[in-house]
Amino acid sequence: MLRRHKGWVWPLVVILAGSVLYIHYAIAREDTVQLMSSLVIGFLAYAGIQNWKLDWRTLLVGGILIRMALFPGLPTLSDDFYRFIWDGRLLASGISPFTELPSWYMSESSNHPMDATLFSLLNSPNYYTVYPPISQFTFWLAAVLSSNIEGAVLVMRSVILIADIANFLLLRSLLVAYQKPESLAALYFLNPLIILELVGNLHFEGVMLVFVLATLAFWLKRQDIPTGIALAGGVAAKLIPLAMGPLFVFGYAPKRWLILGLSTLVTLVMLFIPIVDASLVEGLKNSLSLFVQKFEFNGGIYYLAREIGFWIKGYNIIGTLGPWLTRLTAIGIVVYAFLSRENKNMAERMMWVWMIYLALAIIVHPWYCIPMIGLCLFTKYRFPIYWSGLICLSYIGYDATGYLPPFTWIIIEYVILYTIMLWEIFFSKRNLTMVV
Repeated sequence: MLRRHKGWVWPLVVILAGSVLYIHYAIAREDTVQLMSSLVIGFLAYAGIQNWKLDWRTLLVGGILIRMALFPGLPTLSDDFYRFIWDGRLLASGISPFTELPSWYMSESSNHPMDATLFSLLNSPNYYTVYPPISQFTFWLAAVLSSNIEGAVLVMRSVILIADIANFLLLRSLLVAYQKPESLAALYFLNPLIILELVGNLHFEGVMLVFVLATLAFWLKRQDIPTGIALAGGVAAKLIPLAMGPLFVFGYAPKRWLILGLSTLVTLVMLFIPIVDASLVEGLKNSLSLFVQKFEFNGGIYYLAREIGFWIKGYNIIGTLGPWLTRLTAIGIVVYAFLSRENKNMAERMMWVWMIYLALAIIVHPWYCIPMIGLCLFTKYRFPIYWSGLICLSYIGYDATGYLPPFTWIIIEYVILYTIMLWEIFFSKRNLTMVV
């Protein structure tokens, strides 16, 4: 057998970096052929890199350099960052972003003039914000440190880069605890989707993942109070980690989950206090209702159920289907938490909770699967990594006029995903050493 020479890996790293930079600087979201071609090249290089077990220092430096090369320029695959800047400027002016719709500030009744140019760039001017306190703090920090869009983007990129470095270091530490090769961290840190969607497009799943991995690390050490604090941090970054709560109830002594629950609750109260006012609950409620009754994007099971609804009712039943899928998600997570209570691999249980949530969600943006990529490294499963490439097919629906779901490609995405997932469940022989 020919011995692999480590020098051969560097051309692949260059190709990976080149594809990511080309997408970031030269391709618009609606340039489907160029975008998909570049993503395929990037993921092929990423797959090839895994044949070499790079040491963790090389991985860390290489991953940081690629990310830092993305700092100039604005995000191209997502325009959510304009809303981040909008919320931050409101907070910097002493105004809660949950109080009024952005469109209100452009009306004659508003006494707080806002930047009309920034308003014109918002993709949700008639919807309340949905971002919790840690994300809002970052938006505020960006507004305080810079008065222009480019500067605010640099501040937010810096925060997300720091968070992703923390993710790498936590992954390395946890891989040691699970007696797994440190080189597996490359599956996360050099993943093109993660590089593009976090530092590139400014999504805060990377910040949330820091707290999720910290939750796992503290849980492995049986430190219940720090576990609860870290879990609360994840909820305060993005609300989704709240779904992991049932995992810490079933199979544990009441004293343990009571301590963990109280530490989570107290920390959440402390984190939410700075943004609490009379409008918070109503604003969050209105925002979240949009995610289960009006918005739809790349929801696999949802689209299937919606088509059945069209066949039976003759119209889009999202208004009733969304809430029912939300209830089914909650029931599914609780049932899974109960049935898996003997499974000592908490990373695997966390991963499956995320999968239940995304499988039944009506909105599944590409960056939503990022936490699963980190968590799967401590399990026998790798389907989340395959999904990180497949989920990019959802970008095919964009054109210059808007977005039309590419149903054929979405079907391909989910058929391949569930085929890989089922194969790994029933036939994968990959071994895993668990330390608990």
